[in-house]
Amino acid sequence: MYRIRLAKNGVPAEITERMAADFGFTQKVLRKALNLKGFSTAQKTADKARLPVAEGERALGLARLVGQVEAMVQETGDPTDFNAATWLSEWLQEPLPALGGEKAIDFLGTMEG
Repeated sequence: MYRIRLAKNGVPAEITERMAADFGFTQKVLRKALNLKGFSTAQKTADKARLPVAEGERALGLARLVGQVEAMVQETGDPTDFNAATWLSEWLQEPLPALGGEKAIDFLGTMEG
């Protein structure tokens, strides 16, 4: 329910700066991956702006992926020294056979992706 309310009320634009840092992405890479439109994220952050609902949902979806990876490692392996955001960042940028050789990052711009 928290994520739903957050998406409806508008995810703070500043979340994208933290996400880019956590993933080791530039703002440009993250904005392209999540299909974030409009003026720059830095400007939105400075203005304390919120992302439109669809953009916020995509940002929250990426954050949820990190949580899912963390949960899987907790349940099945040794989470010591494991960084889910770093691992996910690398995985997102690899060509994947299950995606016909395409990269998962290229599908993040939609909720279905």
